[in-house]
Amino acid sequence: MSNWRLAAIIAVCACLGSGGIALALQTVELRIEADGSVELGSAHFTDDTKLQAALTALAAEKPRPHIHVSADSDVRSEKVRAVALILKKSGLIKVGFLTPN
Repeated sequence: MSNWRLAAIIAVCACLGSGGIALALQTVELRIEADGSVELGSAHFTDDTKLQAALTALAAEKPRPHIHVSADSDVRSEKVRAVALILKKSGLIKVGFLTPN
């Protein structure tokens, strides 16, 4: 059996919840726009307090979703750091930063 097949079987077994029901891992896209606003899934945020409340609610979900962060090329690095801090305070620890090729 190839390594990737074995890894896939292990991943499926690890996702089985009680009663044999598979729990799907959720991935949520978070995009930081050039103007500093944030798109979280289909929601739009201009206020960091409301963004943190939404992220805290996501962190309470079981299993916790994975967050994929991308940013407009013109966004200020300070905003990216601020969003990373909000993610940390919200309790979301499975975060990936997407970069262009």
